[in-house]
Amino acid sequence: MNAAEVQIRLRAARKFLEAAEMYAEGDGPSDWQVAGANAVSAGIAASDAITGKILGYCAQGDAHGDALAVLEEATTPSKEPRKHLSALLTEKSGYQYGAAAVRQDVTRSAVRHARHLVEAAEKLVAGP
Repeated sequence: MNAAEVQIRLRAARKFLEAAEMYAEGDGPSDWQVAGANAVSAGIAASDAITGKILGYCAQGDAHGDALAVLEEATTPSKEPRKHLSALLTEKSGYQYGAAAVRQDVTRSAVRHARHLVEAAEKLVAGP
């Protein structure tokens, strides 16, 4: 990934996070589902920006394990980014396919995980 591509992913991460934060305070499962799906997308985009900035590439495809491995490679020795992305990916299917089981407290937790990743990506890309 070049610098422009990293910026595109970072801006997308911020926009997904903004949507997630707005809908997380909604009044029902459909709002929370939208919030959770956007939180997952924010975390993935932020992870792409982090790995793109550090390694010059990001994980491709749908294999969650690959995305976690690339993020871990980019951020070792810190375990925090991997922890946050892993938490989001664990909830991904529920947000994309199963609104009935979505809870607001779990959605708020997903938004917090996404926020950690987006803020880490923004700090990294901004530089010292």
